[in-house]
Amino acid sequence: MRNLIAVTLVIAAAGCHWRDATSATPTSPTPGLPGVQAVAIDGSTLVYWKSTSPLQARVTLDDGTTLVSEKAVWTSSDPAVVTVDTRGVVTGVSSGETIVTGTVGAAAGRLTVRVIPDYRGVWRGQISGSSCGPWFSMTCRSTTGSWDAFLRLEQDGVSVSGFMYYPTDTNPADGYLFGHIELDGSLVMDRGFCSKDGRGCSPKVTRWRTSLSQNGMTLSGSYASSFDPGYSESAWELTMQRFE
Repeated sequence: MRNLIAVTLVIAAAGCHWRDATSATPTSPTPGLPGVQAVAIDGSTLVYWKSTSPLQARVTLDDGTTLVSEKAVWTSSDPAVVTVDTRGVVTGVSSGETIVTGTVGAAAGRLTVRVIPDYRGVWRGQISGSSCGPWFSMTCRSTTGSWDAFLRLEQDGVSVSGFMYYPTDTNPADGYLFGHIELDGSLVMDRGFCSKDGRGCSPKVTRWRTSLSQNGMTLSGSYASSFDPGYSESAWELTMQRFE
């Protein structure tokens, strides 16, 4: 009789274990931190091509306290511009702008991230085109040619400044240039002077539109310049390689 009771208890226990294991129903995703009021995304809104930048999801709770959540789910609205991994690290893929979202439970924070090319450095190559001169002469004599040139560029976010230099020219310094990067990644120089502070000579008006190849090593485009319009006008094409 004791053996029969023991066997019955074993079967009953096994049955209970089986029911517990198989009767569990799939659960919905964890809703995140309890009492989450809002999510804000901390991080840089600018990233260079092929560079990475970390983001953080800062959670505000109902009691007003804040903390950084490691449970955020990250998405990019346009992975062709920016990708984001599970840790919130974004990578710039191509020029443009997109929204990165970090979600914690039912709350979400968003950050607009822009990707820009890195123009910083020294560029070396050829500039070819035509000019009407000589400078400070009312007589326009067209000149065409091709010159070796160096271009040193500095960049602060989307603001870019540079200095053009012709090593084989009798007047090698071409002046200082100032401009910005447009949303498509083009470099537009819209101001230029003979001196860095804009003094010492007549203002040089420049109209640049230059862009980088996707590998970031070739700079090409065109620009026009003038010294006192009516005295000297020029239009140029340039192709340069990153020198340093």
